[in-house]
Amino acid sequence: MDDNLPVNHVIACAVLEDEVAAALAACHSTAVLHLVEQGLHNEPERLRAQLQDRIDAVEAAAGPAGIIALAYGLCSRGCAGLGARRSALLIPRAHDCLTILLGSRERYDRYQQDHPGTYWYSPGWNRHGAPPSAALMASKRATYAASYGEDQADYLMDCLEHWVHDYRRAAYVHQGTHDISADEAFTRSAAAHFGWEYACEQGDPALLRDLVAGRHDPQRFCLIPPGWVSAHDDAQILIAVPGTGGVQ
Repeated sequence: MDDNLPVNHVIACAVLEDEVAAALAACHSTAVLHLVEQGLHNEPERLRAQLQDRIDAVEAAAGPAGIIALAYGLCSRGCAGLGARRSALLIPRAHDCLTILLGSRERYDRYQQDHPGTYWYSPGWNRHGAPPSAALMASKRATYAASYGEDQADYLMDCLEHWVHDYRRAAYVHQGTHDISADEAFTRSAAAHFGWEYACEQGDPALLRDLVAGRHDPQRFCLIPPGWVSAHDDAQILIAVPGTGGVQ
């Protein structure tokens, strides 16, 4: 494939909205940003369908689009099985958005080894998701109490909070795209509520900047030629394989 193909479109999870916008600005890119709702990694089939719909819509509206970059990782295998007919796809070789926020697989793996049991918070997750916090737990308990009574609410909360014991640390990761003071306070408060350590980690925008600039280093990115599709691979996370069926 032509190494000089431009990235004309970026499809991104809303959880990375600020970071992708900052990367586009830093690279002086004119690529069009398409945001997809956060949380679809919990429904990988739905994620795959929505991403394929976006890819198809980009090609239908603009014809051959050079490279369509996806600001996603494997995301529960929701990004396996994607392809375009006339455009190339470029996807980071990452399991999820944490590698993208931290800037590399190596840094993410090293952090997980050094700090097992870390629950991650980020600007987009705090804004678009429902990260664990005292307020969230109080809201859930009130809902349970109203529906089932106080005693049953206590039991249900014990069941709900059982996962807390699997974690030891709340880490807030950011790439410096905006004032983090409110997010830091929120995450620190959540850590105190659950009895976790707190950490604030400066992320690295290098991976996102290279993605939107189309610098497809094969060690960090999977480039999927037109007519091919993405597939899961244990060693490389994502690989390109010849398309069948709908992608020709």
